Amino acid sequence: MGTLILIDRLEVQNANAISSPLTIGVPSITAFMGFAHQLQRLVHQTNPESDFRVCRVGVIVHDIDLQSRHFTGSRTRLKLTANTRGGRNESKKSERASFVEEGRCHLTVSILLDCESEFVDGRSALIERLQQLVMGQMRLAGGSITNMQLPDIREVADDDQTLRRLLPGWVLMERRDLMIESMKEGLDAIDSLQRALAIHHRRHVETDETADSPQATRVKWTHQRHQPGYIVPITTGYQALGPITPSNNARDRDTPHRIAESVITLGEFVLPLRLAAPSEMLWQYRHDGALYVCTQPTNLPTN
Repeated sequence: MGTLILIDRLEVQNANAISSPLTIGVPSITAFMGFAHQLQRLVHQTNPESDFRVCRVGVIVHDIDLQSRHFTGSRTRLKLTANTRGGRNESKKSERASFVEEGRCHLTVSILLDCESEFVDGRSALIERLQQLVMGQMRLAGGSITNMQLPDIREVADDDQTLRRLLPGWVLMERRDLMIESMKEGLDAIDSLQRALAIHHRRHVETDETADSPQATRVKWTHQRHQPGYIVPITTGYQALGPITPSNNARDRDTPHRIAESVITLGEFVLPLRLAAPSEMLWQYRHDGALYVCTQPTNLPTN
């Protein structure tokens, strides 16, 4: 592990909340990894001699506001935006251009960067440059960074004091082990997701022995999930569906393309104090054949 740099309480407006065809909520892990990678590239553009390199990324969610409409009862619907693709259609019939509907969310997150750097340009100079880049040129998951002041970016230690700084907040941890356990029992991937996320409501009828009438009863409802904890579906990367081939209709015709689909697994939001050290929350890239995913090297403690 290298030097830990914390971007604390980053406020993002209108971030993409649809990370895959099946998941809605916190943006994909690849969005946060891409944010860190772009930050690294911008640092090198401004100072080609810099050795700043981000190896792993941690995500802490402090607040999220999913942009949705609430109807009578418990029904909700996302406020989808119509984003045109290919520019405005100028045909004589004034037909509307094709568009892709996107769900949005406002969120406040902290991002922990594990950096390999000798700080050849100075620690304070690098931190100041990171602040300027984050506020001036960066976006996160397609959303705009709206902090009125510069975000608090500082070097932190891998200890309990850093974990306490993240409160109140929820650390996103990978729970791929729950998927593996379910699939060993004979369930496929979709059934494993459904079993972990389903909430079972059970009705229990109990006889009230203290009432005057022996027929008096009361109804008690219980709500239970298969796995305790704040379990959520998350998108962690992509899986290739075909070989690498050139694409004639792509914007970049010099780079070969590959059709891929999203990789969805289970995650869990936990309090920072459940971790032994901040380094346990860090995500890193893993490329294995047709898989290009983000993983965590450590397992979440079960106690």
